[in-house]
Amino acid sequence: MRTPAGWQSIANDYGILLAQHADFYAAGTSNDMLVYVFVPAMDKMEIGELNHDENIAWEVLNHVTKMPSLVGNSSVSRTVPVKIGDQDGAYYLLSDAAGNRVLVLAVKVPAADKLIICNISTSDEHVSRIREVLPMVFENLSVNGEPLEPLPLDWLPEPLEFPVYETSGIDDS
Repeated sequence: MRTPAGWQSIANDYGILLAQHADFYAAGTSNDMLVYVFVPAMDKMEIGELNHDENIAWEVLNHVTKMPSLVGNSSVSRTVPVKIGDQDGAYYLLSDAAGNRVLVLAVKVPAADKLIICNISTSDEHVSRIREVLPMVFENLSVNGEPLEPLPLDWLPEPLEFPVYETSGIDDS
């Protein structure tokens, strides 16, 4: 993945973390945004047998939302299956006690049993920027040296309705 202009990046064995820090002192607010993109080792995920005739992205994310060790005390929306271009995908929204709002998106890699997972985290006041950042992330991403196709946003609701933070966890609304 190329690091987009104006962003900083740190790569590890699992993926890449992108950070944008702009206008930190403007009006006492922050435009900070963190994006973590990774391709999980599907064979090492403890989620049982996947139904490859179904939306694997939905199966994986739906399983994750039920794991307190992964979502902590956050409030989590239901997992939404989506079609992104020709690919299966899914997402959920998460809110935490610190005021973070997170979109977790999984998209099936074309012609492979792999997923690209993208976590975008920002403050409540900047959630509208997720729509501008998501295509930029995917236009700078390649899998096995092949660039991905542009990411359409017709599947993503506007506005994003993040769950209200409650200590109980999953929000079924």
